[in-house]
Amino acid sequence: MTSQPIFSLSQTQRHLVIPLNRIVFPATSIPISVSETNVIEAAESAFESKSKILLVFSAHVGDDVDVSDQRETQSEISPPVGTLCSILRMTHRDDDSLELLIQGHTRATASAYQRCGGVVTALAMADSSGD
Repeated sequence: MTSQPIFSLSQTQRHLVIPLNRIVFPATSIPISVSETNVIEAAESAFESKSKILLVFSAHVGDDVDVSDQRETQSEISPPVGTLCSILRMTHRDDDSLELLIQGHTRATASAYQRCGGVVTALAMADSSGD
């Protein structure tokens, strides 16, 4: 029996971007909390559809940075490399935040960051060089 890959390494797809103040490595599982309503809704959608999300390190987490233009979104919020991840578990908390258990899969190169309805997305291609 052959197993199907989790995702195609050669395809570029649009993914929800969640900036964090820490780095997530492939093959690791970590819990994260999100509290922004738009990000919660996008994370719920990604969880239900089993879509991958892109976690990126950002020194600006929690800052009120205007990401309305492409250059500012790319340079201020998100670096070009992140980790494509699955949401393994999702728990709604009493404070209206969402606790996610994330599994890192592979590094990915991101481009074409875009704000859509208060959520940042990016085109991302999985790194085929191995981890």
